[in-house]
Amino acid sequence: MRTSRRGTPLRATLASIGRARRERHLERLVADADIFAPMLPLTAETRGLVTAAHLRALPRGCLVVLCTRVKICDVPALRTRVLADELSLAADFDLEPVPLTDLLLGRPNVTHTPHVAGRTEDANHRFAEALAELFTP
Repeated sequence: MRTSRRGTPLRATLASIGRARRERHLERLVADADIFAPMLPLTAETRGLVTAAHLRALPRGCLVVLCTRVKICDVPALRTRVLADELSLAADFDLEPVPLTDLLLGRPNVTHTPHVAGRTEDANHRFAEALAELFTP
């Protein structure tokens, strides 16, 4: 019997992850995603990588999770599908605080999360030290 790296039977391991898979082609991945969570830094190469066509291809009811910068996606196309109640969204937004007039606020299919990637103990110490240097004569 084949086993995973942890020694569990491979059949049990594959069953436990359901339909999850490694996919190298974004076009095929978005076609049947229940949850779509692209984890990419925002760079010149990744800005807009997830196009309007990719977002239109996501199945109705898909949850889009953006833990990095939203601008890796075509933001207007994403907003259109979310506002039409076709997609759900969990994301931190590049504009904080989000304006109170933003139509995404208060929607049952949207969860806003704050930017917290740099808020570690070490980062807080470095920030405090840098701040102290600004005020040291």
